[in-house]
Amino acid sequence: AAQALLQNVMHANYDGFISDWDEQGINGLGLTLDIPRWINPEHYAVTRPEVLNPHTGAFTPFVYEHSRSSAAVAYNGSYRSIILGFPFEAIRSHSDRNLVMISILEFLTAKQ
Repeated sequence: AAQALLQNVMHANYDGFISDWDEQGINGLGLTLDIPRWINPEHYAVTRPEVLNPHTGAFTPFVYEHSRSSAAVAYNGSYRSIILGFPFEAIRSHSDRNLVMISILEFLTAKQ
């Protein structure tokens, strides 16, 4: 059921997770976002950022910096959706989180 929802509604395929602990950057929107992979006093660790590949008409707005694996999937068809393979709140920089949220909301609410 979860895989059907992921494919049929979010237009994404699950392709495992990033196991390289040095993979901390995410590229997209002209930014390099930093997510914490290790336990630290400021953020919880993102130990298993997921790889989500586009399915049927979707595209990849963010990739993991070194592996270039898909870090998110966006769909723009009869409706719009976006799914991230990492926790949004784990983006370390407050200003980067704001830019990402603004971009997501603009994408989701843009006129067809």
